[in-house]
Amino acid sequence: MKQNSTQVIGKQIENLLKILKVNKHVKGEAAVFFDIDGTVSRNDNLELLINEITNRNLLPQEKEAIVEKSRELWKSRDLDFKDYMTTVIDMLPNLKFFSRDILEKISKDVIAGPGSHFYLLPWMLLIRLKNLGYKLIAISGAPSFMAKEYLEKIGLFPWKIHSSEWIFENNVFSGKIDLNILNDKGDFIENTYKNVFDLKRCIALGDTISDVPMLQKVGQAIAINPTYALAQKAREEKWTIVLERKDLIVSFPHGQLQI
Repeated sequence: MKQNSTQVIGKQIENLLKILKVNKHVKGEAAVFFDIDGTVSRNDNLELLINEITNRNLLPQEKEAIVEKSRELWKSRDLDFKDYMTTVIDMLPNLKFFSRDILEKISKDVIAGPGSHFYLLPWMLLIRLKNLGYKLIAISGAPSFMAKEYLEKIGLFPWKIHSSEWIFENNVFSGKIDLNILNDKGDFIENTYKNVFDLKRCIALGDTISDVPMLQKVGQAIAINPTYALAQKAREEKWTIVLERKDLIVSFPHGQLQI
């Protein structure tokens, strides 16, 4: 990590805090809810997990072919990422009877490689907000064991981590997954934290349209490298938009992005 890059981004973060009107320590009385995959991580960790499993030929050949075809369609932009991820999620029951140890080992291997990549600005922003007394609350569609491994790898230690829960029976994957966290992140946050924090004092970070319900529940929303659909919504809601591309960071206060 180059020192001049961190110094430039540090200045960007201080400007961003001014936009958000964050100017004092909150003493643990407010939280930052942040999506992991695509917001902090440069990848979707669940996607990387399935890709690694298919690369190791651990799925039936016909199932691997479906994943690979969907992946190519997404890369050529002939398939929306959401639809591609639906294909990935549909593959998960085929991992039935995999042991927890094997799945955790594959996850660690993924995170030791490209799965460890992250965007510098949201990473630094979260650390800065933590130092200002905000509780960090991570949300991910990846399995809990993978989300925890990833955050530890990049040196982020949230107060809470919420992710998909893979059901194991006698240390063997049952093929069942609790994806309630992904159904409506907004309802989840409200039901879980409305009596813990004043949500209007809280901040949320997301990158896709599925993060909108979460972003709508808090006082300050930030769209990080948003999809077109989220950028449109952020512009409509006057949320702050931040784009990080190589060593360039551009912020658009109040959704002032021309699209």
